[in-house]
Amino acid sequence: MYRQTSLLFSYKESRLVFWHSFCTTHFIRTKITMIMKKSIILTLCATAFSAFTMAHTVKADLTDAVVFLNGAELHHNATISIQPGDNDITLTHLSPMLDLNSLQIALGTTGVVLSNYEFAVDHSAAKQYSPIALQLKDSIDYYTDCLCRNANEQQAIKDMQTLLQEGIKQSLSVDKQRISNANIDSQLKYYQQQHLLLAEQLLSLEKQQNIANRKLEEFNKQFAQEEQANQTMGTLRLKLNASKAQTLPIAIRYFTQGAYWRMSYDMNITAPTAPILLTSKANVIQRTGLTWENVHLILSTGRPSHNNTLPEFDTWFLREQTYGYAAKRGMFALNAVATAAPVQYDFLEEEAGDATIESYVTQTEEQLSKEYIIDLPYTIYGNGKEQIIALGVQQIQDVTYGYYTAPKLSSEAYFTAQINNLQQLNLMSGTAHITYNGTFYGDTRINPNTTADSLLLTLGTDPEIAVKRELISDYKATKTIGSTTTKTIAYRITIRNNKRQATDIRWQEPYPVSGNKSIIVELTDRTTQAAFNDTERGILTYECTLQPGESREFVVEYKVKYPKNMRINL
Repeated sequence: MYRQTSLLFSYKESRLVFWHSFCTTHFIRTKITMIMKKSIILTLCATAFSAFTMAHTVKADLTDAVVFLNGAELHHNATISIQPGDNDITLTHLSPMLDLNSLQIALGTTGVVLSNYEFAVDHSAAKQYSPIALQLKDSIDYYTDCLCRNANEQQAIKDMQTLLQEGIKQSLSVDKQRISNANIDSQLKYYQQQHLLLAEQLLSLEKQQNIANRKLEEFNKQFAQEEQANQTMGTLRLKLNASKAQTLPIAIRYFTQGAYWRMSYDMNITAPTAPILLTSKANVIQRTGLTWENVHLILSTGRPSHNNTLPEFDTWFLREQTYGYAAKRGMFALNAVATAAPVQYDFLEEEAGDATIESYVTQTEEQLSKEYIIDLPYTIYGNGKEQIIALGVQQIQDVTYGYYTAPKLSSEAYFTAQINNLQQLNLMSGTAHITYNGTFYGDTRINPNTTADSLLLTLGTDPEIAVKRELISDYKATKTIGSTTTKTIAYRITIRNNKRQATDIRWQEPYPVSGNKSIIVELTDRTTQAAFNDTERGILTYECTLQPGESREFVVEYKVKYPKNMRINL
């Protein structure tokens, strides 16, 4: 009985152990299965989410810059990898001065849709420095360290002076009976010698300190000018939808007001019979917040305008003592930014050994502008300083050299060079820097937009051309007959050539022009015949060639008739 009970108990116990083991194993397996299912679901969700929205941040490299006379168009390129579905792309390193109305985005493939985009200025962008600013910063750090070491050395010498002074006092304060006079003299000489030595060292350190302070001040000023505080950066966020995974090139183009350029010239004259060497230069300035690093430049004479409206007349109302009309001012110019076609570079190809700046510059004529396409990479920092770029050199053959003087205004004779047929040179407005035989003689202004077809350059005065103007008859030569007063005035102009060669001289003398019909002005027969008489302005122009040592006299005489009771500015 006991055995059966024991066996029965063992059987039941084994059944309980079996069921407990089975339940535990099943529970664990169920848990594991649930965990694995959740993990798979989470993985699938994550994969689906990543396929749904892919986020990338890519730097947009600046490759080209079209610089206008008032603004610039910047071209950026970037390459991104996108996945099927929606992609969130952020393009960085754009100008914070971007004109959003001019923004153009081009996708280099089909099957990708740009659903929306937004531009923002990132104020958390890290500060960047140009290479020049980095060099200046290193110099600033070097001289700052020098000043710190200098201050430590000065303090050490001052401490040594204090110890030396206290030591000699202590040495001389002991019982004088124990110290001989010779010993006192020896100690005083030692103190004097050491004191002078320390003073010399301190003086040398102070001089070094002053030099370092001046250098540090200069470098700090230059660094402040060169520092490129790119604490803001333009970013462009794009929403792209793609049908498949692919690599996508993106081109960005926009207009900014932060850059411009102007033309200038160098006129080099070597001899009075030689042609003028004219060097055309572009002065490029940009403050776009970016460093234009190794970009291709196109310099355009166009003036993009955001107010492209024709001028319109207002109604011309006649009122008492009110005359004239007003016109709404506008600029009739095509928007070069919005309608600009893709840039086609047409660079000249020459042997490397024969390459000149003209080999890399192609000049084109557009409908409203002229363009200089430069096939050289340029780096232009955004510090607002001018970077001068040579565009080419040409010879001006049609030049007339000579002397000019205006004796009434000055007794000096000016050596001049007159450039003829100015319009055929196809120049732009700009400042010209004149050098003659390597000496700088000043600046002049070239303005081809005037009706004048010549440009007169002043190259300096020549003391070997003597000019004298003297009054022949003064205001006493006045006659009054009836109600009319007549004044006769005459001047003698003497010009002498003291040079060893013949010279061509042109000079001018003014005479009064009547501004009232009751005032009559006439030149007398004594007046030397002039080459040209500008009756509207009242200017006589004379031209002559003087041989070496030759002297010529000219007379200009005029009569003025006016009512005797009238006061005139004669």
